[in-house]
Amino acid sequence: MDRFAHIFYIEKDVKGAFDQYVAANYVQHNPNILDGRDEAIESLNPLFSEGGDTFEVARVMVGLEYTTIHIKALTDGQAPYNVYDVYRTIGSCIVEHWDCMEEIMNQTVSTHPYF
Repeated sequence: MDRFAHIFYIEKDVKGAFDQYVAANYVQHNPNILDGRDEAIESLNPLFSEGGDTFEVARVMVGLEYTTIHIKALTDGQAPYNVYDVYRTIGSCIVEHWDCMEEIMNQTVSTHPYF
C-alpha cells in the first residue's frame, strides 16, 4: 500500500497505480465516481494531471482487510483538505474504496493538529 500511495498521490500516475493495484471490478463509494477500475481512472486522471494539486501522504495505516491513507490535499486557490481514503483489499489488490474529506480550518477548538 505504501507503493500504491506513492504512485497514486505523489507521482500522480493514476493509470499506473490502478492498473497495478486495483481490481477491474473495483467498488467505488464516492458518489461522483462510477464503479470499476477503468471508470475510476477516467474520473480521477483529469483531477490528478492538472498541475495545481499536491497530495502529502501523512500516514498509511494497513490492516488485514482495510487500509486507510491519510492525506493533506492542496489545490491552488483553495483551502487545504484533510482526506481519509479507506481501501478494502484482498491480498495486495484493492477491491473497494470510501473517502472522507474536510476543509482544514485555521482556527479550531481542539488543540490537536490535523496531521
